[in-house]
Amino acid sequence: MYSGPIFGSIDFDATNKQVHNNFKNRLHALITNSCRIINDSERIVILRCSQFIRSLYLDMKRRKLAATDSETFINYYLPNWRSIIIGSILILMGIATCFIGYHPHNSLKENFSAIVLDFKDVFRFLVSLFMLLLHLSFIIGGFLLLKNSRKVIRARTDKKGLYFKRIEKKTGSVWALADLDALVFVPYIQIVNIRIIESNWLGPRLELETFQGKEILTMLNVLSRKQKEQICQTVKEFGI
Repeated sequence: MYSGPIFGSIDFDATNKQVHNNFKNRLHALITNSCRIINDSERIVILRCSQFIRSLYLDMKRRKLAATDSETFINYYLPNWRSIIIGSILILMGIATCFIGYHPHNSLKENFSAIVLDFKDVFRFLVSLFMLLLHLSFIIGGFLLLKNSRKVIRARTDKKGLYFKRIEKKTGSVWALADLDALVFVPYIQIVNIRIIESNWLGPRLELETFQGKEILTMLNVLSRKQKEQICQTVKEFGI
C-alpha cells in the first residue's frame, strides 16, 4: 500500500490491471484539480505573459529582418561640411551673376532688362532667358544641397551592382550640379576590376574598369580611404 499527498492511496497488493486503472484515475483527477485551481485573474496573467513573450519574439524577428535588409545595401554620403560649402558657393554664384549687368545710374527698366529679362529683341530675350534659368539653377541647387546636406549620396553598393555619381562632360562649368543627377548603375557582371590609385596631389582615387574601358570615379574622391576600401572589397566579393 502506497499513500501520498499527490496520488493518494494505491494498493499494490491488487492486480496489475487494478493498479493501472487506479493510477490512471488518480492522475486524471490531479490534472483536473490543477486546472481548477487557476482562477480568472491567473488566466489573465498567464495570457498577458504569453502575449508579452510573443511580442518580444516578433520584435526580435523584425529587428533581425531589418538588420538583414540593411546589410543588402550600403550608402556612401557626401560629407556634411562639403555639402554646406558647395551649397553656399552655388547660392552666392547664382545671386552674384544676376548683378553683372546692373548699373546704379541706369533706370529701373534698364536694370530689369539686364538682370531678369530683356525684351528689346528676340535674340536678347533668348539670351536673358537662358541666363535667368542658369542663375535659378545655381540658387535652387544650392538650397537643395543645404537642405539635404546629410542626405547627398555619392555611391551605393548592393547585391546587384555598384551605383555612383558621375560627372558628365556636358555638365561643364556646372559640375557641382552633378549631385542632382541620378546614380549611375553598373552591374557586377560588367566590372572587370576596381582598385585604388594613389596620387600625391589628389590622394587615393577609385579606378573602375568595365568592358567599356577604365574611368576614374571623380565624384567619390570625397570619400575616406576606409570607405573606398570597403567599396573595393564589396565589388570584389560579389563580382570579380
